[in-house]
Amino acid sequence: LVGSLYMIGGEGAYRNPYVEPFLLQPPVRRYVGYTSLEAELTDTITANVDLSYGRVEGHVIANVFRDYNGSLMGTIKSGNPFIPASVQAIMSANNISGFVFGRDGFDLGPAEADSVTETYRAVASVKGSLGSRWKWDISYEYGRTKFRQDGYNTVNVAHMRNAVDAVTNAAGQVVCRINQVTVTDPACAPINLFGENRFSQAAKNYVMGTSFQTTDNEIGRAHV
Repeated sequence: LVGSLYMIGGEGAYRNPYVEPFLLQPPVRRYVGYTSLEAELTDTITANVDLSYGRVEGHVIANVFRDYNGSLMGTIKSGNPFIPASVQAIMSANNISGFVFGRDGFDLGPAEADSVTETYRAVASVKGSLGSRWKWDISYEYGRTKFRQDGYNTVNVAHMRNAVDAVTNAAGQVVCRINQVTVTDPACAPINLFGENRFSQAAKNYVMGTSFQTTDNEIGRAHV
């Protein structure tokens, strides 16, 4: 029985893919620098410069691969050579073309990521007075934040679907369906997800990969 979050029955009872691999305290390193300079240009004019820098480095271990509705693996089609014989017999006898397979990927391992956030800020100002009643202040502020996160052991959904959709070719070899007649993706290795650790290293390498995310925010403005 498959629900929106959990599955009842099957193998791997009492294991929770949402929290099992998490670190109680992810390792984080912080670096901060700040300096301020002030100069009296004249008796009535003062210049200021503020400079600051911050860097945060972190490492996280995320959830393990999980798919309860076929959104990642796709439909398991009849004739897949990895389907247990007893299940295939039921499918053939009842003309069942395919089914949704729910699975947690503890054997595939959790995704991990390294992130770096850098923040730069500079403020330059000049202020002074005009007589005893008037004061003036001109400043310019610049700030930039750069973020990058590199992910490892993340699922490539397109590759996962290719590898799950396995067939037997004319030579009796188990191959990805996309390579059954013409080899369109030489790297595709069929993956057996029925049971734990039933797949080859080549199949794991094909369906798991790397990812990255970058964000760059920049602003500069003057104040009078």
